Amino acid sequence: MADKYWAQSRNVTFRSGIVSALGTAQYKGFVRVRFPDRDNIESGWLQVLTRGTQGTKHWHIPEIGAQVKCSLDEHDENGSIDGELWSSVDAPVEAATNTQDRTDYSDGTSIVYDTAAHTLTVQLGTSGSATINTPLGNEIALASDGTVLLQDRAGSYIKLNGDGTIKVHGQIVSDSDMVAIGISATQHVHGDVQSGGATTSGPQG
Repeated sequence: MADKYWAQSRNVTFRSGIVSALGTAQYKGFVRVRFPDRDNIESGWLQVLTRGTQGTKHWHIPEIGAQVKCSLDEHDENGSIDGELWSSVDAPVEAATNTQDRTDYSDGTSIVYDTAAHTLTVQLGTSGSATINTPLGNEIALASDGTVLLQDRAGSYIKLNGDGTIKVHGQIVSDSDMVAIGISATQHVHGDVQSGGATTSGPQG
């Protein structure tokens, strides 16, 4: 009742509609909405409410075809988009719980933080890739071809090639022993040791 009284006393109405156009240039952050219950008339440019606009900025624009709730003037021309509405067509993700903050994208990518499990899970969609960069020039890249790259600002890197092999560029420094196929780098021995220019046999564990 309080909401209804507030709306009527200020000539504001709440109406549901379907996003029909996305703004650009001076109308970036605005959308137009058509109202099926009013012969599909289209609104003027309506500003989309968001979670942050100052130091921390959050950007999300409803897709064309999304059902939204609007606050409008008496002419259904000026107002704002208060949010998107769940429906039988656009239902919540089945796996979603009340302890999650999650975003599920149309290409299959999802980002989920679960406050109960204290876990952050990122699932990339088909042909998806991800890159993390730091101000110092370090980079972690997960490529769509299955390779994984860890690179520092000096250009040294470790690359997982996606086929079971690893490529390393740069000097490797270890403060402990390194073992390859059971053979120690610091403790291995060689057979067939001879004086002069002869070669030994391969390393033995």
